[in-house]
Amino acid sequence: MLCVLFAGLLIALPKPIKADTLWEHNHSKMRVVQNNNVIEIYYESPRPDLQERGVKQGTLLYRGTVMNGQISGTARAFFSNCPAPIEYDIAGKFTSEQLISLRGMRPLVDACKP
Repeated sequence: MLCVLFAGLLIALPKPIKADTLWEHNHSKMRVVQNNNVIEIYYESPRPDLQERGVKQGTLLYRGTVMNGQISGTARAFFSNCPAPIEYDIAGKFTSEQLISLRGMRPLVDACKP
């Protein structure tokens, strides 16, 4: 079973990640793609409130790199009144053969600016 917790992002998935893996994150179906040391997470089927914010199939949630078991990259937060997602840094590591854990500080937004 694959699982996720975001702002502290907790993902249970195989290591190395298969080329294309589906899993759940907060009631959305996600697609995880790993190509060499790059990991990307896309919405496959976003939950309804995210769809109202413009999130659709194929929308990028996270892009990061893996170096020596450490993962770092950029996550995107979607706000209803903002035309573009707000990006923020998020990092972590593989915590076991079937789990990666990522954490970051999601910014507060005022007038679509962090």
